[in-house]
Amino acid sequence: MTASCGDKPSVGASLDDWLNYQLQLHTSEIDLGLERIGRVWKLLHPGAPDARIITVAGTNGKGSCVAFLEAILIAADFHVGAYTSPHLVRYNERIRIDGNEASDTDICSAFEQIENARGDTPLTYFEFGTLAAMLLFVQSGVDVIVLEVGLGGRLDAANLFDADGVIITSIGLDHTDWLGDDLEQIAVEKAGVMRAGRPAVIARPDMPASLHSVAGQVGAKALVRGHDYNLSVSGDEWHWQGNETAHHALPLPLLPGKHQLDNAAAVIALLDSMRESLPVNKAAIATGLKTVSLAGRFQQVGSNPLVFVDVAHNREAAAVLADAMRTHDEVKEWHAVASFYADKPIETIAEELRELISRWHIYVLKDARAASSEILQEKIRQGGVEGSIDAYGSFKQAVESARSAAGADGGLVIFGSFEVAGAALEYFSSKTL
Repeated sequence: MTASCGDKPSVGASLDDWLNYQLQLHTSEIDLGLERIGRVWKLLHPGAPDARIITVAGTNGKGSCVAFLEAILIAADFHVGAYTSPHLVRYNERIRIDGNEASDTDICSAFEQIENARGDTPLTYFEFGTLAAMLLFVQSGVDVIVLEVGLGGRLDAANLFDADGVIITSIGLDHTDWLGDDLEQIAVEKAGVMRAGRPAVIARPDMPASLHSVAGQVGAKALVRGHDYNLSVSGDEWHWQGNETAHHALPLPLLPGKHQLDNAAAVIALLDSMRESLPVNKAAIATGLKTVSLAGRFQQVGSNPLVFVDVAHNREAAAVLADAMRTHDEVKEWHAVASFYADKPIETIAEELRELISRWHIYVLKDARAASSEILQEKIRQGGVEGSIDAYGSFKQAVESARSAAGADGGLVIFGSFEVAGAALEYFSSKTL
């Protein structure tokens, strides 16, 4: 766990220069723990940030919950900083203030301050980003900071900062090399973001028992879906009901998929529990629901054939993707462009989608962690896929072949690791629907 001797970027260095430097600094891309980043943060900003902090942890749904929180709080006239990861196209997506991405100049300035403060303390790429986001939020004087946990919770860099409220979105099998393959233990890790006396929304009624146990041990104020709040749908409206308050006739969320109601309901539950310090009225909630945006969540980017982009890379997310695909009865035949890291549950992802996707178009990510073409094909077959699996040398070749094969009345879903979704968004950015 030592820093490399790579040359520090010079004054005026580009954002890419800084990011490449960070990738060389640490012997491991992931190094969970709070001691190193905590030491550097104290040098940058002694004391806690003067803002309310909301932390979002879980397997799936984190990005959506952050987007809902951001949209609703901005609509309520709060000054909001939001930190998410990974990014799809631009690193700047990770750090937003009032919905606007931080500039290259501001991020590089934050990186330089961190570099000057850290001395010989090694920091990972993610830790650099977390510190930069927090530094920019503090310097901008935001009222609320919304943090998305990168991996797990208990030892994640975001957990350096005590949350005034948290949301645990879901618990599933992902990052098993780091978190294990036992849902109860994974839940314990994610519950590590809870704090005594602070609200902790448990967004699904079927969470592992260990999550509830930790909440009790910590003394967090658990708010459980189905017990402390619930939702119902009536036509093109929905209703949120808590133990003491309610919001009726809300507009359906702009984000696609019925699962987004679960995420929106969890966000409202948390904001309701924090209403004394963060007063948010129904009008702000409605505005946030109608204006929220989040790239790469069954996002339509093309037509003739219909083309959708999604970041599904575990079984639970694949099941949600399958539900979204089933709403398009007009699609004659579905094709897929997909690729994954080797540690992802490719077999179970394929199992969730095998009845929908007629033909798979795969390629290998340009990353040391990528699953090879042989592994991709083997795991997809193990998921029960009997149709064609065609391998290509690049994303461009895969997507162009898939679009041609799908035809005007077909559908194409591009999904997998964030790099896949990012490549799709870049590819289709210059094309019209």
